[in-house]
Amino acid sequence: MDNREFLGRIVAASAIVGAVSAIIDVIVLKERLPFLYGLGLGFAVSALMLIQNYRSLSAAVMMTPEQAQRYIFSRYYLRLGIYVLVIFSSIKAAHINVAGTVIGLLCIKAGTVLLALLKKV
Repeated sequence: MDNREFLGRIVAASAIVGAVSAIIDVIVLKERLPFLYGLGLGFAVSALMLIQNYRSLSAAVMMTPEQAQRYIFSRYYLRLGIYVLVIFSSIKAAHINVAGTVIGLLCIKAGTVLLALLKKV
């Protein structure tokens, strides 16, 4: 299995987790749209961060250990800052639900765990 297929499987499993969250939202919540906006925003940012993480690790393999450590740490703090900005913007925006954003950000992690549990990775 090549790397693009691997990333595709993770994103597909994460989309399933996001779809289940959206279905639960439609059943339970009265105001559905803000949650769905937050879920979409969180999922999109999380998927982009997965791709950025893959590219960072691929680039770090070709560096010396000291350079790789600095590079990975700088990318880690960059991703952390982006997560903080996304959550802060969803707090400030009235039309985006914070819980939906956080669940969207966690979809990639849940999809990865789901694949590991099903032994598809």
